[in-house]
Amino acid sequence: MVNYRHTYRILMLLNFFLFITPTLSGSPPAITADKTEESVLDEIEMGTADRDEIKSRPEIKVDFETKEQFKKDYFTSGPDKRQLYDEYLPKLGADWILNWLEILYPACHAHSHELGMAIYARGKDIGLALNECKTKCTSGCMHGVLMEAFGTHSLHEITEKMGNFCKNKEMTRFHKPGNCAHGIGHALMVVTHHDIEKSISGCSSFNNPAMGYYCATGVFMEYFHTWNEEDLNKHSLHFPCDTLTRYSAACYRYKAPKILKKLDGNINTLAEKCLELPRSLRLGCFHGLGTAKVLDIFNDPKLLTDVCHRGNSDDQAMCIEGAIEKLADFKSDKATAACEYLEGENRKLCLAAAHGKMYRLDKPTMGLYIDGSGDLQH
Repeated sequence: MVNYRHTYRILMLLNFFLFITPTLSGSPPAITADKTEESVLDEIEMGTADRDEIKSRPEIKVDFETKEQFKKDYFTSGPDKRQLYDEYLPKLGADWILNWLEILYPACHAHSHELGMAIYARGKDIGLALNECKTKCTSGCMHGVLMEAFGTHSLHEITEKMGNFCKNKEMTRFHKPGNCAHGIGHALMVVTHHDIEKSISGCSSFNNPAMGYYCATGVFMEYFHTWNEEDLNKHSLHFPCDTLTRYSAACYRYKAPKILKKLDGNINTLAEKCLELPRSLRLGCFHGLGTAKVLDIFNDPKLLTDVCHRGNSDDQAMCIEGAIEKLADFKSDKATAACEYLEGENRKLCLAAAHGKMYRLDKPTMGLYIDGSGDLQH
C-alpha cells in the first residue's frame, strides 16, 4: 500500500530542497540583550566575532495545555502570525515553535519569516537571533531576522554595511556568504517597500558580483512571494524577467515554474520559449527550467538528460546547475546519480554542482549569471 502521507511530506520537503531533521528536545538559545535600534548598524559593521560563547536560555518546560492552545490559535489567527509569535515565544521558546513548523510544513520557509522577525525583536541582537534560528525552516527564520533588523534603516545605510555583515562569525557559523546575501535581498525588499528596482540596485553594492547575484535571488523570491498572482498574469509571459535583465537567472528561478504551469507542464514548449529570447534572458530561462524540474529529477534522476539537453553548451550548463545545485542541498546522492547520466563536460560540470551545492561564489559559470555577458570556461 502506498504511504501517501510519506509521499506528501517528501513533496513538501522538496519545495526548498534542504534536508531537515527536526527534534522536539533541547534548550533554545538565549536572546537576552537589550540593544537599541541605533546600535544595529554598528553591530553589522563590527560583528560579534569576539563573542566566544553564546549562553543558553534556561530550558522552557512547556505544558501540554500551552502547546495545544498555541496550535489552536495558529490555525485561527489568519495569515498574519506576528502577534501570535510575540505572545508565545516566551512561553514555548523559538526552538519548539520552529520544530513544530518543520513537522507541519517541512520546508516552512515563508511560514518562519515572521517568527524570525519576532525572535530578533525580543533582544535586538543579530548574532544571538541568528544562533536561535540556525538553519531552521530552510533559512526562512534567518531571513526574517534580517528583515526585522534592517527594516528601520535606509537603503544607503544597509548597502554600506552588508558586505561586512555577511562575513560575520555568527552568520558564517550556519550560513554560506551567498545564503546571507540571499537573506539581504529579502531585507532590501522590506527596506524599499518592495521596490524591486531599488532592491536590485542595492544588491549591486556588493563588491563581489556573485554576492550581488545571490542577493538578487532573495529579492525575486520575496517579489514572487508577495506579488498578486492575478496582477502578475496581466503582464507578458516573461514579466518581470524581461524588464529587469541584469540578474535574469535570479528572476527565472521563481518565474519559470509559473510559466511552466501556464504551459501545462510542457518542458519542450518552455524550452522553445527560452530559445526565442536574447542571450542574457535565454540563459536565465534555461536556469529556471532546470530549477522547475527538480522534483521530477529527484523522482527519476535520468530525466536530467531530457530536461537539460536543449540549446548550446552555456544553456545546458545553466539548466544543469539550476536543477542539481538545489537537488544536492536536499539529497546529494540523488544529484550525483543524475549526473552519471550525462557525458563529457556536462557530466564534469554537473558533478561539480552536486559537490558545491547552492551559493557557490567561485563557480566557473558565474559569468553566465551576471547579465549573461560571460562565457563558460570548461
